[in-house]
Amino acid sequence: MAKKNKAKIDFDAYYTEIFGERWAVLKKNLSENPYSVKIQFHESLSPYYMDAGSLFAASALPLDKAKTVLDLCAAPGGKSLVLAASLENTSSLIANELSMQRRERLLSVLQQSLPENILEKVRVTPYDGRLMHKRNKEQFDAILCDLPCSSERHVLASPKHFQEWSTGRIKNLSYTQGALLSSAFLMLKPEGFLLYATCALTKMENDDVIEKLLKKNANAAVLDIEIEELKGKIQKNYKLSLEIEPEKTEYGYHILPDSSNGAGPLYVSLIQKVL
Repeated sequence: MAKKNKAKIDFDAYYTEIFGERWAVLKKNLSENPYSVKIQFHESLSPYYMDAGSLFAASALPLDKAKTVLDLCAAPGGKSLVLAASLENTSSLIANELSMQRRERLLSVLQQSLPENILEKVRVTPYDGRLMHKRNKEQFDAILCDLPCSSERHVLASPKHFQEWSTGRIKNLSYTQGALLSSAFLMLKPEGFLLYATCALTKMENDDVIEKLLKKNANAAVLDIEIEELKGKIQKNYKLSLEIEPEKTEYGYHILPDSSNGAGPLYVSLIQKVL
């Protein structure tokens, strides 16, 4: 019991330091049901319910003229559905997932929710994303990096994960995120686009990871995301009006549930490999 109480104190103190008085309201929203939207490509196929922020993130990756697309850490599969449905006729998607259990879930989602003519453009692979660049240097026109993170919403919902939470774990995750992002950037073709995303709250897992990439790669440029234009695209493609208000950060946008009707948290940053 003492360990649980200490974790609670440490957790609240840590995020209060980041968000100040806002933390109490934000925490309450994180503990409630997220703002989800339904994606369904045909009435005969299974619908998929995903966080509205996740739909925004997947839709933010430019796929115009992209022939080769990679979803680096693809499970459970919602964002892969969005990417696959946006592919050009002659384009293809690699949905990669290292974990066998999560990969099985990914395959199930794709098979149950995608029409056959779209499913045939998707290949699921089992690789460690940190090492994929060794055989795939500058192979992809567009890459989605929705990476493993602290996932504070999940931590609050799981007593086990709440007790395991620590600031050290956040630091370790940021290292893993940096390694995955660096590998993804090496796999990106010149002039290609990369969308970095996490469901984490901290700058350490979001802007700081992007900053390290920029310092190491002079040919990495952060692009602004046209929020209203992207909402219009989602409205057109899915007949959905997203009631979210992404908040600008140094290198991207943060969707937080207390200001976006329960959506998120979801951080996104759009990067281009410039010539």
